[in-house]
Amino acid sequence: MDRKEWGDFAEYLPSPEELFHGDDWERAKRQEKGNQGAAEQEAAKQCKKKEEVNPEEVDNVQGQVLIEEPASKRKKTKNFSTKFVIVLLLLALIITNLISFRIHLFCMMSESMGNALPKGSLIVSCQAPAEKLGTGDIITYKNQEGLLITQEIVRITENDKGSGCYTFHTKGRANSSEDEEEVRYGMIEGKALFYIPYIGKPFVK
Repeated sequence: MDRKEWGDFAEYLPSPEELFHGDDWERAKRQEKGNQGAAEQEAAKQCKKKEEVNPEEVDNVQGQVLIEEPASKRKKTKNFSTKFVIVLLLLALIITNLISFRIHLFCMMSESMGNALPKGSLIVSCQAPAEKLGTGDIITYKNQEGLLITQEIVRITENDKGSGCYTFHTKGRANSSEDEEEVRYGMIEGKALFYIPYIGKPFVK
């Protein structure tokens, strides 16, 4: 049957599917339409939620993230700078107290003392009276050229008996002979108490 031939009356005629499938087909069609309607409603809800998001709030959140990151970096830099200043102040305080107690720091610049005092070691010395110095002591003195030399006392001679004026003869443990220069007490900068090996190595050529 051609539905076109019947004109407007064809709207009231049953379709071939309705004629041959009956009630089961109608129920299936209604369920299909219901599922489509539910899907359309869910899609409409999702679109509405997206429209409800305020673009200004999104911009504010992004702005906060951009602002917080540089702030955290500045905070870390500020903490590091504060700690660095504190360390410098503590070092200055320690060095000042060492000087007040006549404690001096020297660096072993040569290999003349061998393994007994390796090159690059940090020497902690103190001033000692002449009568407290003996053979075997390691002293740092300033030679006639103004250079600091660290050697071991191997011999002491008294200039005038009972005068308290001494001459100190030194030698490096890695050297085969005594130093030619005689050391007077006024040339001595300090007597070594202990040393920390290799801590000054980067500053020694």
